Amino acid sequence: NCTEVVCKGDNDIEIVPTHCPPVKEITCANKYPAVLVPDENGCCYHYECQCVCSGWGDPHYITFDGTYYTFLENCTYVLVKQIVPKYDNFRVYIDNYYCNAKDGLSCPKSILIFYKSAEVVLTRELVNGVMTNVMYFNHKVVKPGFKKDGISFSSLGINMIVEIQEIGATITFSGLIFSVKLPFSKFGNNTEGQCGTCTNNVLDECRLPNGKVISSCPQMAHHWIVDDNKTCHGIPVPPVVTTPPPKPHCKPPPLCKLIWSEVFAPCHTVIPPEPFFKGCVFDGCRIADESMQCSSLEIYATECAARGVCIDWRGSTNNTCPYNCPAHMVYKPCGPINPATCDQSLVELPGYGVTEGCFCPEGKTLISKANIICVSECC
Repeated sequence: NCTEVVCKGDNDIEIVPTHCPPVKEITCANKYPAVLVPDENGCCYHYECQCVCSGWGDPHYITFDGTYYTFLENCTYVLVKQIVPKYDNFRVYIDNYYCNAKDGLSCPKSILIFYKSAEVVLTRELVNGVMTNVMYFNHKVVKPGFKKDGISFSSLGINMIVEIQEIGATITFSGLIFSVKLPFSKFGNNTEGQCGTCTNNVLDECRLPNGKVISSCPQMAHHWIVDDNKTCHGIPVPPVVTTPPPKPHCKPPPLCKLIWSEVFAPCHTVIPPEPFFKGCVFDGCRIADESMQCSSLEIYATECAARGVCIDWRGSTNNTCPYNCPAHMVYKPCGPINPATCDQSLVELPGYGVTEGCFCPEGKTLISKANIICVSECC
């Protein structure tokens, strides 16, 4: 119901109704559903693809345009940077470490986010003998609910979440799992790094720092090492790099088959399950610890939940992938990302979808984001 006012001169104006072109449906290379977004004037709408890059395990990557590959090196690498810098120095790095020396497998240790003059680090550290999520803003530890320079921090369950509302960016990290979500309207055709190019075209996904496009993303990934860390040089770029196949004579582990089962069936048409299954089999056939396979199921369920499809999968793993909550809280596979609290001063942070975690029982409310005490009434 929008109108435009046209000034014709001599205090004469004409009110003209805004005509919107027909909304055309589009197909996305990464097979994620296109989202309906408003034009700049807020009156008309169009479909655009989602720029979603994720990684898990030792690390398996799914690029912005849906290319799956595995990259097995330590050191710090560029996940995402802008080809032409439009948004205040925004870029995302990943810091890997060797998590299985016997097989030379690596895992994500930290996610580093740069925006304007701020440096954000999401990592896990030993706190009182327990591996704990820790978030840093300019080298200082911050808590969920912290917001500065347009950067919001939240945490729910296993996920640390950073949102930069000005540019529509959401970055999550939970130890073995990360995801970077960017709006195509701002970053389409203007990203490079291990996450690819976000052009809705798989053919240009494996882009080198010099702008050349090659066919192998595992080969490309080596070139994005961050060279300001002189203590870590990675290995020389091999002449040919491919995603290793599963070990021969290895049957897909039962846990991995859950991805193709009825448990995840509601999500199969929303997000393609193949890459998550491949990553799960790769881990299951190389690492004896079954819990490593859990990360493939976990990230698939997380991506489904972010699109409104709730998958309650942990109960089907024969307690291999438990999620333990304090005695006074209850586990939910799909709870609100910003649950209500008694803290009236808290500004509601932008949420995206739902997430699993520990929540207050029905009829009770969290005192605050930083205090996981549930009360029947707020004072």
